[in-house]
Amino acid sequence: MKKQHHTHLKRIQRLFVGLSILFAFTGPTMGDQRISVTPKTSHEQVILRHNVVVDDDLIHLGDLFEGIADKAKIAVAYAPAPGKRGLFDANWLFRVANSYGLKWRPKSLKEHVQVRRQSFTIEREEIADNILSKLINLGADPTMKLELSNRSIRLHVAANSDANLEVENAHYDLRTKRFSAYVSTPGSKPVRITGRLKKMIKIPVFSRRIIKNELIKPEDVMWIETPSDRVQNDIIIHIEDL
Repeated sequence: MKKQHHTHLKRIQRLFVGLSILFAFTGPTMGDQRISVTPKTSHEQVILRHNVVVDDDLIHLGDLFEGIADKAKIAVAYAPAPGKRGLFDANWLFRVANSYGLKWRPKSLKEHVQVRRQSFTIEREEIADNILSKLINLGADPTMKLELSNRSIRLHVAANSDANLEVENAHYDLRTKRFSAYVSTPGSKPVRITGRLKKMIKIPVFSRRIIKNELIKPEDVMWIETPSDRVQNDIIIHIEDL
């Protein structure tokens, strides 16, 4: 009877050892380190920031975590390009926190930080004006309108830099009126922009709905500017011809 009881105890001991080994090698991992989530009811000494805006080329530890005192100025990653966003997931954040001895663990594996680089935008109209000024020096007609091939183009400039727009390597074909140029802002790679210059002409249009046989008055007419190659031969371009 004692021998059976002893054998039973050994089996229970082996069962506990097996379960301990199983739990040691299962669960979410991160590299060589096991990552565990902290219960949501626990008190955190270090607080994670979730939406961050930076105005520097580097992301610092203090941009990601609150309550880290003298470690806040430690650089841990490169910031996104101006106007862009970067996403840092729970695994990466845990590895960084562990590397610098921060008492922080993610509350769930879905935790993350979104970092946006602060910037201001140079719109398409300003880009076109700068290119036209360059093309005028190459013989372009200053009264013509510059049309960009990429109509949605815009440039983002870091908030801590000058908003100088550089136009370089500009080329202009006097016959076809087509151009190409490289534009850049401080610290950015040059972007190639193409397009053409168009001669503009003003044509009269009605400023309101006109019914048949109605007498047209001067205040019923307004002038708009349009590319000359879009104007058909039968379009009236002089108000006295109305």
